[in-house]
Parts: sequence; C-alpha cells; structure tokens
Amino acid sequence: MSTAQAIRSERRPDTRGEIVRTARRLLLSHSYLGLNFQELADRIGIRKASLYHHFPSKLAVGQAVIDDSAQRFQRWSDTIDHLPAAQQLQAYVQMLRDALAAGGMVCPIGATAGEWDGLEPELQDTVKRFHLQQLAWLEARAARLPKPSSPQPGSATMSPRQWAAHFNATCQGALLNARLHG
Repeated sequence: MSTAQAIRSERRPDTRGEIVRTARRLLLSHSYLGLNFQELADRIGIRKASLYHHFPSKLAVGQAVIDDSAQRFQRWSDTIDHLPAAQQLQAYVQMLRDALAAGGMVCPIGATAGEWDGLEPELQDTVKRFHLQQLAWLEARAARLPKPSSPQPGSATMSPRQWAAHFNATCQGALLNARLHG
C-alpha cells in the first residue's frame, strides 16, 4: 500500500458506511429515482467510480439503505421495548418526527412508494420486508392496547392488524403533509 493510499485509508475507515448514510439522506429527501451517484460521490468527497468499489449498482445502494433503515428501526425499538404499548406508539410518532426533521424528509418506505412501478423488483422486495417489519411491530403494540369497554354505536372495532395498517397510513400521510407544508 502506498503512503497516499494509507493516508486515505486512515481518513476514511468506513467509506461503505458513509456511502450508506449519505445515500440515506439523499433517498429521504430526493427519493430513490432522484438518488444520483455523482451527487452522492461529491457529498462524500470521492470519485463516482469509487462508489462501484463498494456497491456494484444503484440497486445495491438502495437495498443497503433500506436494510440499514430496518436495522436502525430494530435497534431503536429494542431500546423502548420495556415501555407500555401506548408509550411505545407515542415514541414511534416522536421518532418519525425527529428522525425525519419534521417535514424535511420522508421515511424510506414513503420515499419509494410514489415511484413503486419504477423500482427494481429486488428493491421492492427489500422495501416490503421493511414495511412488514414495521407493521408487525405496530400490530404487536396494538394487541396490547386496552380495548374500549363500549365502542360507539355504528363504529367497527378494528383488529390489531387493521389498527396497525391504519396507524401506519396515518403516520405516512402526516409525513407527506409535513413535507408539503413544513
């Protein structure tokens, strides 16, 4: 290894991680189809060709971003697992608000949903897995919520699965609305 390579290696011990973190910010603010390799390389301070040393394609970067987001969600959820279900759900909303800069970005699932038909099937599968992970987490919390003792007349009681889907859709809509209106 040359001296120049050793210096670069010391400066960038985790280039792959830096690519994923920067690509995540771009995906959340520009969407997957708006994720541009040249802009990604420029923001990191490497050549575009160097991205291909770590990832063979844009698809691989996209999958790494979604997988990283799923891992981050799992780590986050593990930290609040001791809380009552209602507090975990409040923490979920707060996490979305804080992590996504209250309208500055959308979540990785929302960032890909609007361009779904333009995504590679492999990326669609990765996004679906992450979405199902969140829905399962929400459903488990919904199952632990107290049931209303007397539902209002004419209102249907939702199953935990239905409640989770409804809650998730409400949060996604709120993120999009915050993105539009700040």
